[in-house]
Amino acid sequence: MVRAHEEAKALALHLIVGSELRIESGPRLVALAQTREGYGNLSQLISRARRRAAKGQYRLLSQDLDGGLPDCLLLWLPDRDPAADPVQEQAETITHGRWLQERFPGRLWIGVVLHRRGGD
Repeated sequence: MVRAHEEAKALALHLIVGSELRIESGPRLVALAQTREGYGNLSQLISRARRRAAKGQYRLLSQDLDGGLPDCLLLWLPDRDPAADPVQEQAETITHGRWLQERFPGRLWIGVVLHRRGGD
């Protein structure tokens, strides 16, 4: 992180700091720090999740985000499980979306990822 910050400063670029997170039994997110305080909040969140798990892993719980992660923007990356029941999956997606919207009003977007393969 320090090297990235130094290099961005040397090149007069704005560095966007973030992290991809997966809530245990919940949605996948990308959190982007807007300010230095947001970076601190994101770092604390990651540290808390890492302390809960074995080395090299993390365990992020939904209640970890009850405070809304101030000064961070969130991209929600809804997953699609081809083996899942479509009705159940839709209900879970709606539940996750409402839950996230309550905690991140005005700071939540849906991210879309298009993965290309060799035959596309």
